[in-house]
Amino acid sequence: MGDRCYVNAHVHIDDKESFVAVVGKPDIESDSVFGKHMAHLEYKEANYGLGDELEEAADRGLRFVAFNAAGDNYYDGAFVSTARNTVGVETNRQGDPIVTVPIHQHELDNAQDFLRMLKELEEDTKCTNG
Repeated sequence: MGDRCYVNAHVHIDDKESFVAVVGKPDIESDSVFGKHMAHLEYKEANYGLGDELEEAADRGLRFVAFNAAGDNYYDGAFVSTARNTVGVETNRQGDPIVTVPIHQHELDNAQDFLRMLKELEEDTKCTNG
C-alpha cells in the first residue's frame, strides 16, 4: 500500500477519460477553479501522491495539473503536464512553487517552468474549447 496523501487534479475535459483510465477513479469530481474546460478530480487516499500514475499520464500527453499533500517522505507538491512538457515542483500549502535558500538553480528553473507551463495549460483550455 505505502504512504497515502490527498491529491487534487485539474484535468482538461478532453483528457479526463484517459486520465481516469491511467490514474484511477477519483473519490470526488467537481468543477475546476481553472475554468469550465477543466474537471476537478479529488483523490483522498492517493498512494505516494499518485507519482507513478501522474508520470504515466504525462507520458501519454494528457493535460493536467495535480497538487499533492505531503507524505512521510515527500513535501507538498505539484505536477503540471501540457501536451508537450511536464515538470514537478515542491509547493507551499497554497500550491505555489517554493525554492530553498540558498537558491538551488534547478529548483528555480523548475519553479519558473512550472509557472510558465501552468499558464500555457490555462491558455490551451481557453483556446481549444472556446
